[in-house]
Amino acid sequence: MRINSINSYTNLYNQKRSNATAPSFGMWDKGSAVKAKKAIQRNEVYHFTALFRNAGFWSDFSKHIQTKFPNGVKFHNYAASDDSESYTIIMKLIDDLGEEKAKKYFPILSNDISATAIKQIKKRELIITQPEEESIFINLKNTGMDKYFDIKQTGLTYNQSLLKVKNSLYSKITPKRADIMKDLNDNTKFDEPCVLLFRNAWYFFTPNARTTLAHNLFNRLKPGSSLIVGSTEQTDVAKVLLEKGFKQAVVDGKPQSFIFERP
Repeated sequence: MRINSINSYTNLYNQKRSNATAPSFGMWDKGSAVKAKKAIQRNEVYHFTALFRNAGFWSDFSKHIQTKFPNGVKFHNYAASDDSESYTIIMKLIDDLGEEKAKKYFPILSNDISATAIKQIKKRELIITQPEEESIFINLKNTGMDKYFDIKQTGLTYNQSLLKVKNSLYSKITPKRADIMKDLNDNTKFDEPCVLLFRNAWYFFTPNARTTLAHNLFNRLKPGSSLIVGSTEQTDVAKVLLEKGFKQAVVDGKPQSFIFERP
């Protein structure tokens, strides 16, 4: 997990202050809401994400997608942050299937409630750590980083590197500002089985709001859909999801703690 502040790299990003409307924090956990409001006031983006985060998960994830959705599926990635996870999915599926067979899964719809985060995604710049580079090496057997990234600068704070996302990767995402709670109330969305990612973001909500979110997800997602959560959702959130009717996915006989299915 990493935390990057855009203001720490002002000369690299030439980031201007945003006048974007702040999200509503009414259902957020109080402590998280205070931190988020202050971050928006300072025009910062906190990336609680990484390329191939939870490195051992992605092989089972790829198998799940290929088995459950052999003819393709629409991905909705919420709380996308710098979009590391959309990039991870694209790279992994291409590595496993090849470019031609993997294209049925793209583009990935990359959503974040922060206008600043979406602007950063559109700059096609990504800051990564040494552990991320190692995770890429572990997960990609047939391709390397140079297929997807150009290195712009190394030796940044905490030994991070600044990458430029190549069009071969960026062209496979569609970044957009969106609020998952509002989208779940939109009857025009989620009209077919899909894969929805909302990872390591539930803790921003109050316990009651998490229950409401789980309820809304179960009611809006079509049967056969998959919900992908993160390492911070392994206890309380997982319990609520199961109570609302989701089932843990099973891959090669192993229950998946990050993948829940809408039966």
